[in-house]
Amino acid sequence: SNNPHILPTYVGVDSAPQSWGAINDNFADFHNQVNIVKVSSLNSLKIDPVTKPTIYFYCGDALEVADIHGHKFSLIFSSRFMHHLNAQQKHRINSINRRLTHYAIEYDDFRTQFSWIPPLLTAWNKPILLSGAIFSQLRQPSKKSLLSLKRLNEPDIRIKLFSPPGSYAKIFLSES
Repeated sequence: SNNPHILPTYVGVDSAPQSWGAINDNFADFHNQVNIVKVSSLNSLKIDPVTKPTIYFYCGDALEVADIHGHKFSLIFSSRFMHHLNAQQKHRINSINRRLTHYAIEYDDFRTQFSWIPPLLTAWNKPILLSGAIFSQLRQPSKKSLLSLKRLNEPDIRIKLFSPPGSYAKIFLSES
């Protein structure tokens, strides 16, 4: 390419079909500056040279990222996602991250004494979401369990706690 600037390219994966609408709503004022492309399969993902920053969106299971071949990512970022997974799925995601990137950030909440209050208040008028909000809090790791990760012999993992609101960033940085 004759363009000396590398334009950012993002691949977003979410299982909720409503996410496609949210992406379009959030970037409505920027459509002339950002390409937003919905892809039907991660296997068919072809990241072509772009003329402006591009977001590729796939509505599906994030674990399908494991099936991507031939791509390495500069960064893999997950937000409020890992607490939805069981231990085996979390291990699989961590293995995927190690294979596909040298830098991954997991951002999520940890359980605190009062962390159940905000979801309770926001979902109170939506009973169908209320139990999910409460059970979601129960799946979140405790501060103690996050700190125990720091003590494990994994020099490539860093944990940063943010309190309030009781969130954390787990950063994986591979030297290889």
